[in-house]
Amino acid sequence: PDDRTVVLNFRTPFGPVLEALASPILAPFVMREQDADTSAFEQVRTTVGSGPFMFVADQFRPGDRALYRRFPGYVPRPEPPDGYTGGKVAKVDEVDEVEWRTLPDLSTAVSALQTGEVDFLEAVPPDLLPLLRGRRDIVVEVINKAGSIGNIRPNTAHPPFSDARARQALLLIVDQAAFAEALAGSSDLGRACYAVFVCGTPYATEAGAAPWARPDFARAKALLAEAGYKGEPVVLLDPADQPDIHMIAQLTADALRRAGVAVDLQTMDWGTVITRRNTREPPSRNPAGWDLAFTLWGGFSLSSPLTNTPLVSSCDGKNLYGWPCDAEIERLRAAFLDARSPAERMQVIEALQLRYYEVVPYVSTGMFQRPVAHRSTVHGVLPTFYPVMWNLEKTGR
Repeated sequence: PDDRTVVLNFRTPFGPVLEALASPILAPFVMREQDADTSAFEQVRTTVGSGPFMFVADQFRPGDRALYRRFPGYVPRPEPPDGYTGGKVAKVDEVDEVEWRTLPDLSTAVSALQTGEVDFLEAVPPDLLPLLRGRRDIVVEVINKAGSIGNIRPNTAHPPFSDARARQALLLIVDQAAFAEALAGSSDLGRACYAVFVCGTPYATEAGAAPWARPDFARAKALLAEAGYKGEPVVLLDPADQPDIHMIAQLTADALRRAGVAVDLQTMDWGTVITRRNTREPPSRNPAGWDLAFTLWGGFSLSSPLTNTPLVSSCDGKNLYGWPCDAEIERLRAAFLDARSPAERMQVIEALQLRYYEVVPYVSTGMFQRPVAHRSTVHGVLPTFYPVMWNLEKTGR
């Protein structure tokens, strides 16, 4: 009704309104009117800052440098910061600016942090973590507690993984703790997590997980046999240019062999994987066909039925590659939207997890965390999904 009031009108009740509006995964970013009015066929060319900071357009060098300066006209909320909300105070000192530098080579980025050329590193690669840990002038910490979760996506469009028992067999060959530690590069940064909606989050539950929470290759072989598997090659899409996903593919291939599966591990680049995983036909009929694909999801993305994309099991073939189809999962996802209270939502969550373990639309390979690193002179780092620059202070040298 006016410039500062938004009214939401619903055709039917929708329980998780606040959750939907607050999610950093589905954040309701609002464009300025003059940008929103731009034709759909024309690029929006204006970049605006975040409120506390202004984007300095004439200093922008794509792939190299972006500069932000404190916006003197911004008034933060008079309360402590809390994740992405609360008071967003730009505390940068000296010239009141934050410079983002793009350093594609990870070794170069770590060296720049060690020498003080940069103050903050967005993510520490696992193999270079030992170089930074233990240094008094550098702080290594995890700010994204939900971390990342490896994902095995079976192609349900054809055998063997059109049968839920073959997909359950995948649960039993994955040692989540071992997979996650390998991806994290450190035992304290990787862990097993059998909660569909992610351990440590509001919708975490143990419902139905116990029978699948440890590797059992004998039982996996039996389930594969019950599903009709007779030793045919199983095609895995392995992107060698994506180190984390490449590792998941390699570990899965080894586990499948231990379960008596004939593995056809096909190595390619990520662009080829993205193209091939749209193929529904089996490898026996189409050389682009596949049986298992792999990816990573942010733990926060999987932590709610609102944002857990690989869980979507609509039977219209329009869901994510792999195309699982299960009417009961879809009924329960709709019930989550209709739930009127936290207790009702939690009941639906537990039912969804029980159903997940029956039909297995995807398989998780454990949770791992990638820490940020910063100079000990930087203070006020907030525990957010992506790093933010408000609340940061730099003191001394």
